[in-house]
Amino acid sequence: MLSAINYHYCLLGKLNTLTIISINYIIIKLKNSLKEALFMEKNVKIVVKSSKCDMYKPGDEIYLDKSFINKEKSANICLTAISAIYPFVYAARKGVTGEQMGFPDLTFQCPDCPDVVEFTIVQLD
Repeated sequence: MLSAINYHYCLLGKLNTLTIISINYIIIKLKNSLKEALFMEKNVKIVVKSSKCDMYKPGDEIYLDKSFINKEKSANICLTAISAIYPFVYAARKGVTGEQMGFPDLTFQCPDCPDVVEFTIVQLD
């Protein structure tokens, strides 16, 4: 496509070589920016907002580096709780805001525990 554009404009004598190179550079930069925006990843942390469960206390945090849990920085990891809130974690990782999801404060509750545990998802970068 670029060579066709270059050829077309060179034939018409409308653009000089420097302008053509500049246009090609801008197109390449725009393509790369679009790729980065489409595959953007944010690190997130999951913070225990409140808990009546023995496994968590308020303030406990679980850190996700992209799609991996950082075990060294994280508190206990309850798979039931994580799997229940993971669709929202995934969306937060992809840059979707709480407002866009319909949950402005990104606070969710574990469905398994008879004792209430609330988690808040925080986008880090």
